[in-house]
Amino acid sequence: MLSEAIHDVPDIADPVQVGKGGFATVHRAIDLQAGRPVAVKLLALGPDGADPKHFDRERDSLALLSTHPNVVTLHRTGVTTGGVPYLIMEFASGGSLADRLRASGPLPWADAVDWVLPICDAVEHANRLGIRHRDIKPQNILISDHGEPLLSDFGIAGLAAGTETITQKAKLSLSYASPEQIEGRDLDDRTDVYSLGSTLYALIAGAPAFADRNGAGFLATAKRILEQPPTPLDRSVPADVRNAIAAAMAKNPANRP
Repeated sequence: MLSEAIHDVPDIADPVQVGKGGFATVHRAIDLQAGRPVAVKLLALGPDGADPKHFDRERDSLALLSTHPNVVTLHRTGVTTGGVPYLIMEFASGGSLADRLRASGPLPWADAVDWVLPICDAVEHANRLGIRHRDIKPQNILISDHGEPLLSDFGIAGLAAGTETITQKAKLSLSYASPEQIEGRDLDDRTDVYSLGSTLYALIAGAPAFADRNGAGFLATAKRILEQPPTPLDRSVPADVRNAIAAAMAKNPANRP
């Protein structure tokens, strides 16, 4: 059990679970080596758990990228005596942009742009190093102690060319996935461009462009992503912003910036 494995992580104290997913838990704890609060992420592996590549990808990606001011900082990694891999990272006390959406609803368009622009810079930096995040969404944009956005959760990041279908990776969020991810086509940097656009749309609109409507399910939502345009944003949003989002969310990657 991951709830028990946290006690096998060396040099941490006072762990408190602050997040839980299908294959991972995140605890806030005190790093006894540095005397600071940290986030400890533990990953469940095995037949009913995550692919071990998730841990390798996140570790390797963060090792390359965490010097960027808008990527969560990786402090150290390891494996418990029980075989559970862990990442010890910067603790972002402000929660995530998804938390902010749930608490306050849609953001003013200018605020949403201010949150997303630094993440665009982080994604460009990652892409230049050959890393594609492939799961950008408000849940994976954390808010630092100083109120800065931090890109996190590189568990399905790609360090090389390839495909990543939504059915193969349950962790991926359908609402923010690009058409080529759904269809299992080859992915390139423009997949991240799509998710940046869909994230900005959600922050302004208060919900993803292709949120599951009334429990319609996977197939109906995927069909909308592949065939339908997003519902237009309010006209109070400047045309330049609306056009940038529309271009980023173009169905054909060749039509994205």
